[in-house]
Amino acid sequence: MALTSILMVSYHTGAVLRHGIALALAQEGLAELIMVNNGNPPEAEAYLRALERQQPAFRLITGQGNIGFAAGCNRAAEAATGEFLLLLNPDCLLPARVLPRLTEALEHTPQAMLAAPLLLNPDGSEQRGGRRALLTPDTALGEMMHAFRRGAPRLNLHHLPPPEHTVEVPAVSGACMAIRRRDYQALGGMDERYFLHVEDLDLCLRVYRGGGKILCVPEVKVVHWRSTSNTPSRFVERCKRDGFLRYFHAHYPQLPPWKKLALQGGIHARYAARCLMPHRLRSDRAARCGRQVLRFLEAAAAPAVTEKLGGMPILVTGATSQIGPFLLGRLVKARAEIHALTRETFHFNTLESVHWLNGDLASLASLPRCAAVIHCAPLWLLEAALPAFARAGVKRIIAFGSTSVFTKAHSSDAYERAVALRLSQAEARCKDRCSELGIDLTLLRPTLIYGLGTDRNVSRLAGSIRRGGWLLVYPPASGLRQPVHGDDLAAAALQALASDAARNKAYNLGGGETLSFMAMAQRIAQVLGKKLRVVKLPFLPWLLDGVGGILHNIGIHTSGLSGAMIRRMNENLNFPSVEAAADFAYAPRPFLRAGKHDLGMEDS
Repeated sequence: MALTSILMVSYHTGAVLRHGIALALAQEGLAELIMVNNGNPPEAEAYLRALERQQPAFRLITGQGNIGFAAGCNRAAEAATGEFLLLLNPDCLLPARVLPRLTEALEHTPQAMLAAPLLLNPDGSEQRGGRRALLTPDTALGEMMHAFRRGAPRLNLHHLPPPEHTVEVPAVSGACMAIRRRDYQALGGMDERYFLHVEDLDLCLRVYRGGGKILCVPEVKVVHWRSTSNTPSRFVERCKRDGFLRYFHAHYPQLPPWKKLALQGGIHARYAARCLMPHRLRSDRAARCGRQVLRFLEAAAAPAVTEKLGGMPILVTGATSQIGPFLLGRLVKARAEIHALTRETFHFNTLESVHWLNGDLASLASLPRCAAVIHCAPLWLLEAALPAFARAGVKRIIAFGSTSVFTKAHSSDAYERAVALRLSQAEARCKDRCSELGIDLTLLRPTLIYGLGTDRNVSRLAGSIRRGGWLLVYPPASGLRQPVHGDDLAAAALQALASDAARNKAYNLGGGETLSFMAMAQRIAQVLGKKLRVVKLPFLPWLLDGVGGILHNIGIHTSGLSGAMIRRMNENLNFPSVEAAADFAYAPRPFLRAGKHDLGMEDS
């Protein structure tokens, strides 16, 4: 098998860096991974230096400062020994056998010079810019005007149905592209006059004009995280602007004046728009799915909590919930046979060990044979699915409920009382039905969940503090809290599943630290580097009750904000986890041990 050198250039890549490197080093057919460090935080640089000492296949080029992406690729290529090169962004997450699949495509296609996978966003959708037309004046203008002029030629081709088999395309993304080392050298490598962006389109044009073919290999799917770098967006957009201007000046110098003016005007207008709206470059869903993939990879790399689940077929419901990504990663680590049920179209495809099922619990027809279910979806959805689980051979269920069954049972808010009643009734019905079906049920009731950045309590509070540091409280805001990390709950589920002592029991699961509401807010502010500005309003609950009543009378329901919620600032919502510690060694971490990362803010 021909060996491939993977070339990476990193500049403040972010939390995904270690996972991108680990998945690259695990590739079959790897000659070496050469990392050009253009600049990273001290802890990341220390990690890279330690990895070079420990891992013979990892080589580090550092100390040159930020020389840009194109120059970094060329420095790495000069040091490479493999017959093939894979230019790879460090925020790309490789599944198994990427190298042999791409190199085989190059070897089996005459005149093929470049091969690239199908690039995916973390939510499983095809990424913009992975498949492209050649960058020409017409495709550039068409891309700028496509919203106003249908049928115009476009640069990006992700709106077209993806190919089913390897096809020739005009251009691909430099985020992940394979090329023979001799071809890269013959082309002169990347043009170093491009500091960041457009250098890949320049390379594709030179391949095309030299008679070479460029392949898209859709059987290989690679998640490209994108937007992980802490590089200011204005700087990135300026590099894109300068790159586009250089490209057209170099390759299309004889344009008619009107077309040159239109291109330059469009490029400058795009730059201005992107600088004015930097936060619109990535959707909330893309950011959320990105965090889910990262937490999945972190959990898959964590030490195993039990050795008893190897090979066990396990179904996870609510697989994209606050606990789901952590749970899937830990199940991968435990070498379980994993089936994941979700209503969303979503794929953690970086590790090919999760069988995804798309559907709804209320309408399950058939399921694969499973020994156990870990239920992370709302508890009241479980009862309807129990007959289908029994038919699939399930004998054990670990189901997540909530301590809201207690804390909201006597709330002054009717909606909250209804939630508590619904949870209580679901617990009772599920226990009875599981007993009838011969299924052992373990109920886990968490307190405030955090860790993914999507919860309605800790993350919402953090978002408010992050925006300005202001916090409205009902004094003295002394009610006790035990926020619990989603990964600790995932570990608890696996430990409970492996424990016979946990069968047919219910456990309240708090975090590893008890804080008052005010102390919790102060900890969040400290982690975010914000000064907490507290405004004490003794009348706040009654104010919200009054506003809520008025809104309710005109048909607007505000279930997320009420006087009852504010009154809980002074209620103790902590629950001892002594039984869980005794029965399955439950040992949660302190609050925000990993800082902003635990708030889903690794990109900030």
